[in-house]
This record gives sequence, structure tokens and C-alpha cells, in this order.
Amino acid sequence: MKKPRFLEKIKDARGFTMIEMAFAGIVLMGAVTTMMVMFDASISVFKYTTSRSLGTQLANEEMEKIRSNDYEQVYNSSPSQWPDDPSLTTGNPPNYQDVDDDGDPIIRTIVTTTSPDGIVVENMTSRKLIDFQVRRYVLWVDDTSNTQAYKRLVVKVSWTKFVAGETVLTTNYAKEDYREPRPNVSIVGVRSTNFDYFQDISQDTTLGADDSIRGPSDEANAPIVFTRASVNSAKATEISSVTYTLYYPNGSVAASTVVNSPDTNGFFRWVLNSNSYVDGSGYLIEAKAIDDRGNSDVDALRINIDNHDPAQPTDPQASNYANSFGRVLVSWDWIPNATDTVPVISRFIVYRKAPSGASGQAASMPGNTRQFVDTNASVNNTYRVKAVDTAGNVALSGEKTRIRVKDAPTDLVPPSAVTSATVQATSWKKAELTWAASTDFGSGVAGYSWSSTQDMIHWAIVGQSLDLINNPIVYQDPGLKPGKTYYYRAVAFDEEGNESADGSVWPVTMMMR
Repeated sequence: MKKPRFLEKIKDARGFTMIEMAFAGIVLMGAVTTMMVMFDASISVFKYTTSRSLGTQLANEEMEKIRSNDYEQVYNSSPSQWPDDPSLTTGNPPNYQDVDDDGDPIIRTIVTTTSPDGIVVENMTSRKLIDFQVRRYVLWVDDTSNTQAYKRLVVKVSWTKFVAGETVLTTNYAKEDYREPRPNVSIVGVRSTNFDYFQDISQDTTLGADDSIRGPSDEANAPIVFTRASVNSAKATEISSVTYTLYYPNGSVAASTVVNSPDTNGFFRWVLNSNSYVDGSGYLIEAKAIDDRGNSDVDALRINIDNHDPAQPTDPQASNYANSFGRVLVSWDWIPNATDTVPVISRFIVYRKAPSGASGQAASMPGNTRQFVDTNASVNNTYRVKAVDTAGNVALSGEKTRIRVKDAPTDLVPPSAVTSATVQATSWKKAELTWAASTDFGSGVAGYSWSSTQDMIHWAIVGQSLDLINNPIVYQDPGLKPGKTYYYRAVAFDEEGNESADGSVWPVTMMMR
């Protein structure tokens, strides 16, 4: 019986069948498509980091321009047409949603002019074919004794091309008029017995209006206030004194002192030896700096007293992660105690103990995290989790029963190292990290672990990125300290737990409060 014609092998002059040629074409098209997708992803990452870098550079330039020209008003040729800004309330006069020295919301007035003596409120500019929207505000701040005591400058730079973003710079600036400029004074921190999550010892500085410290007790030393002060007048030569005042929550004075000279590191220090702290209460520290010509300025910082240990982490779990060799998912729960006065966790410290070894710190995860993927797990590890609150009080979980991981890997090739990244301070206590994606041609990149240090010696894992679909190349590290410098590096790990080599090291210095 003769076969149908469409089943016959139809060959060209070189001997290839039509089916073989069609299959080869499909394979080639798939390879080309894959390469185009990977190339497009790489280009997107590069464009995003470029936009943010250019925007930050532009914001710094605009801020310096406002300061150097000492603008006192915003120039708006058409006051009825204000920028589309959620912080701005149009009207007569327009208002700006800002924060006061305690970090609480406050409405500030924008002084405007229609003469070209002020800075333009908004304009568009372009750099490297990227369009940037620049908005500028000059806000006036009143203190207890003077109206419009000093200026508060705000610069916002935003962009919509590639990936939309915005960077914001804010700074206070002395008013230039017939009076001599005030000194520069800033309470940069309060040190108490606190927890250093890089070294696992009690040695750290708690800073910021929403942080807490441990008041003097049998287990905690007296807090120490650190202040920097410098002259801001061409006629003044030195700071003659810094007057400290500590206020009770009801506004009455708890203690005060005068410090006449800085220490060897340039700080004016005050040891708070008062034993009358009330746990769970908020106190206000005020520092008034006076130069040798009698000019003065004041800074204030609100602190919370917290001597209560937090609740223990509960229900620790350790299980094979995605059924892979060497990767263990450690998870836990945490519910605050009703009696805890400041129930805010700064970090969760994860400890790992091998069957025949000592317990050691595996990671220091942010307080809003409830899991950690251990890519260095071995058979039958034991895990514990410690909760550390913002004042340095701690509570340790129970141990997790030892587990057994998969016996042998099927992929031994690690991903490529993370060598291109951008690290920047987005506030006085938060750093944002963006990076170019690693590649892995075995089981595929499963996530990234970020480590940090302050001394280039004691490194700790401080965060992980596991959701590579919704948030592949951005990580934010919260709870940092103003004015301090942190160093970061990253490793990529694949589905089998293979880790890349350590990436490059990137430093970031946090903004001052």
C-alpha cells in the first residue's frame, strides 16, 4: 500500500528533512528570545540606577545653589499653578507638610514672591536624555523667641522615565540678616547600654526621636548625651558653652548642667545620672550652644525610657527550603507583651549551632522580618532566635529540634558575584540598596543576602531578598544611626544553596538627624 504523500521524507539537496529544519528553526528562535529578555532586564537595571544616581546628584547641586545664594522666598510667576505634590497645600499663603524637631507632623508656611528675587518653585531639566522634575521650597521656622528664626530648605527631584522615582533633600539654614548667624548645634546621639548587632555585645548608640534607651538601673549605665557645636559667624572664634536641660514628660525641669569644652573627639558630653526616670515615659533633652560673642542656638531630642525585656520569639521552625541541599528556612513568630512599655523590635538575631560545635551568630535580621534562609546549613543544626528592642533589651527563644537536610547537591556551580550596586541613605536611619542581577546557569538564582559592618571586621547578614519576581533588586536596611558609616556587600545564592563569591564593598554615610 502506497504511503500518503505528506508522510514521505522530503529532503533538500543536503539531505535534511523538512521536519529537522523546522525543529532547528524553533530552537534557534527560542535561544534568540531568551537572550533578548536577559539583555532587556540588564538594560532596565542599568537605567534605574542611572536615573537615581543622576537625580541624587541634581538634588545636591540644587540644594547648594539655594544655600549659596541665600534665597529667602519661592518665586512663582503664577501662584495659582502649583506643583502636584502631596506635601503641598495651595492657598494664600501656601503650606507644606513637614516634621518638627521631635519628628511629629507640622504645617509650615511657604513665603512666596512674584518678583524674580526668589528661587523658582518648579522646573524641568534633562540629563543624559532623562527628564527630571525639580521642586524647591523655602520654609521658615519659628522658635520660642524669634519669628522666622531659621530657614528650612527642601529639594525634591523626581523622574518618570524607565522606573519612576524621587529623591528628597532637607536641611536647616541660618537666616542671614542684621543679626550675626547662630552657632550650629546638633544632638547627635544618646549612648546607653545597648545592643550592637554586628558584634553581639552591649556597645552601641541609640539615636533618633522614635528610639528608646535604657534608663540607669542595676543592669544599665547612665545614658550619655553627645552634641556637636560649632561657630557660624566670621567674628566668633569658639563655642563658650553648651547648656543642657532634661525635661520631664509634664514639661518641668528634671536636671540641667553647663558643659564648657568638648572631649577629644569634638563632642560636648553630658552624663545623665538622674535616677528618677519613669519607665515607659518620654523625656526631652535640650542643648543650647553659645559662642564667644553671645550668639546661641538650640537643638532638642525626645527619648523614651524602656527597661523591660521584650517578648520571646515563639514557635521557631527550621525546615528544608525548597527541598534543596544546604538551605534551611528558619522562621519564628513574635507577639509583644502587654506589659512592654515600648514594644518595638530593632533586630532578630539568629544563632546556629552544629551538633559538635559552639553556637554562633548566623544573621541579624530587621525587626519587621520573621524568617531567614540559612545557605550554610549542615546536617542536624540547632537554631535559636533572639529579639532585641530599640533600647537594647533582649529575649531569647527556645531551641529548634535538629533537622536533616538533603544529602547531596545536584548543582555545584554558584551564581556570579554581585559587583554592581548603589547604596544610598534615604533618611537619617534607613539605607536603600539596588544592584544588578547575578546570573546562574544551573538551578537558577534564588535570592540575595546582604551583609553589613561598621569596622570592616565584624560582618553580619542584615537582610535577604527572596522575592525575585516582585522586588528583585531593591533592599532597605532600617534602624541605622545618623552620621555613621556602614559598609555593605552581597552574595547571590541559587536553588541548591550555592553562594557566589563576596561582592564588592559599598560604603554609605547616614544623614544627620
